Amino acid sequence: MAEGTRFELVVQNNPYGSLANCWFQPLTHPSGLKAKETHRDDPGLRHKGRDCKDTDFLTIHKTFLIFVLTNYHMMKAKSSFWIVPALFFLMAAAINVYGKMYGLAIAGTVKPTLLPLLAITSLAAAGGVDTRNSKLLLMAQLLGCTGDTFLLLSGFYPFIGGMVAFLLGHLCYISLFGSQSWKGLGLKTWIPALIVMAGLVAGLIYAIGVEGDLLIPMCVYGFVLMLLIFSGLAGIFRCRGGAWLLVLTGTLLFTFSDALIALETFSEKPASWIPATIMATYLAAQSLLAIGALNIKSSK
Repeated sequence: MAEGTRFELVVQNNPYGSLANCWFQPLTHPSGLKAKETHRDDPGLRHKGRDCKDTDFLTIHKTFLIFVLTNYHMMKAKSSFWIVPALFFLMAAAINVYGKMYGLAIAGTVKPTLLPLLAITSLAAAGGVDTRNSKLLLMAQLLGCTGDTFLLLSGFYPFIGGMVAFLLGHLCYISLFGSQSWKGLGLKTWIPALIVMAGLVAGLIYAIGVEGDLLIPMCVYGFVLMLLIFSGLAGIFRCRGGAWLLVLTGTLLFTFSDALIALETFSEKPASWIPATIMATYLAAQSLLAIGALNIKSSK
């Protein structure tokens, strides 16, 4: 090749039409390193650097979800299949948290795919939904996806819709974990535990400054969260096993994430680090609860 000649990979049909080509643009087309600005009318959708399309990423996930759902028998036959959706989940989670950190629109684009990918990973690892634990886990994760979708919208009613979806998901988790960790607990344990939980909820509600129409719904939701934490805590002391430590850690991270959501909602000037921290702790919580559910004793 002559000196000074620029090498460019010739690709038919718009070389930047897919996410992969967009990522490798600086390698194949050095002239593409110049920063581009898109969506000039909406600063919130402005990307610095290469012009990657959000729809390409979502199309990849839709195609993958359809593939998995149509090959369910393969998930049951090969337990190692869970690695594939797990990698997609980790990639989507990283992009979502990164997008939240820098206010990129792609964070909202990938958010509805996160829990379905985690659910597919759980189904593949469990080999299907043959047990009570796997069925309750799937229901909790799908309700989490519903809650995520509601919270992409703004306004009072979408917020309530998201809260109800997550509350129902927590009840599924409580049914999954509490049915094992609460066996044999008497009133001598329950009465002081309920008093402590009520006090913790009241303290959190007061500290965050919840008021108005959301006061009662937040109190109910907070109390259900305390029950979820208690199911994990009881499991550590009564059932033993490392899986219960994962469950308890997941419930605590879930509570922390939801507390940050409340803080962001009721604060006049929420800190810039809150959105990314909410998603990072939330996704870690869902992952730990899934791993814990798959590793504790299950019933048919």
